Amino acid sequence: MVFDISVKGMHCAHCCTKVKKALQATSGVRHVDVRLDAGIARVVGDVPRDLLEKAIRGAGYTVPLN
Repeated sequence: MVFDISVKGMHCAHCCTKVKKALQATSGVRHVDVRLDAGIARVVGDVPRDLLEKAIRGAGYTVPLN
């Protein structure tokens, strides 16, 4: 599955790296691309979306409600 998740609070490349590492540490994730300009993390893998959002929040960022 492919998920595009909005991420709020990223302001620099270091922020993107933190989000990417948090998502990559989640079991079932195969690929992560984080775009600062769009404020989006694209995740490919077999993992529930709520676990991905939890990883982003755990890294100190916000996932807005849709």
